[in-house]
Amino acid sequence: MAFQGALLLFPGTDSTFATLAGLLPVASCSALGRWRSGASLTLAYLTLSCIAETRAVPPQSLRRVVFATFGWAFILSLTWLTTFGFHQLQRALKYKYASQRQQQQQIIARQLHDTALQSLSRISLIAASADASAQPDPNIRGSLEKVGDLARATADDLNEILIALRDPDPDLDSAFLNHSPLQEVLDSAAESLRGDGFQPVVVGSATGLALSPACHGCLVAGIREAARNIAKHGAPGICTLRLTVNAERRSVTFTAANQLATGRQESRVGGHGLIGMRERVAILNGRFSSMRSTSDPTTWLTSLSLPIGGDSHDSSDHRSHRR
Repeated sequence: MAFQGALLLFPGTDSTFATLAGLLPVASCSALGRWRSGASLTLAYLTLSCIAETRAVPPQSLRRVVFATFGWAFILSLTWLTTFGFHQLQRALKYKYASQRQQQQQIIARQLHDTALQSLSRISLIAASADASAQPDPNIRGSLEKVGDLARATADDLNEILIALRDPDPDLDSAFLNHSPLQEVLDSAAESLRGDGFQPVVVGSATGLALSPACHGCLVAGIREAARNIAKHGAPGICTLRLTVNAERRSVTFTAANQLATGRQESRVGGHGLIGMRERVAILNGRFSSMRSTSDPTTWLTSLSLPIGGDSHDSSDHRSHRR
């Protein structure tokens, strides 16, 4: 449009280049499905073309102006048809891709249901029946209860994933977000570590902390991953789970500290859980680290820091999501 306007101010401008360049915004709007903007630009294009043709010919040659206007209208129609066809092709390809993805998700959900979910249910039943039989050793009874609880909890989590996968129009990013309040997740992680023989110390509180859904889900995953790593690689004893917010309330930091078990081999890259956490934190413009303490080599520190923003997942509106 700017090139066409230049024709009116500077008649010596190359008219062919200007008129063809004026078709670009029309084609872009129609290809993107912005029909109102495309119609407005089309009307402006025809108006400028008509004015340019009127100034380029003598006043008595109005027939030429009319024919030229119809010619540009025909060119615009071809542009619209071409870009509209491109837009429809894009929609068809997206629909085909979505259908194929949905079929694949349903196949995955069916396989998980027929294998993992049934296996977890059997484990839970076997643990319950063994616990109810003849008086087992107290340690064995405690282990069986823990196995049963873990199997039931994992089955519940897997069932939620299956529901999301079977959704005909799933929003998997939001479907897999954990809506449990952060304080509840923090306390649950401490309780789990306490059951594994650790003495967890929780420092800080998440009550009233307003986070975006993505940050909330990332923190929940980070807390749970840190607790799993402590239980797997840590030496029984005191461990610390610390949640802090900076003075300006612009970022939140979670830090887990524990003593390393004797003979523990340090991984150069980290397990799959840590690699996934590092990627999630990087996407949210945060910082993540998992390494030995520089001041005490026997202590392992896991830390993630995220910017604060968005709606809170810890308000009373989300109490109904608690399990």
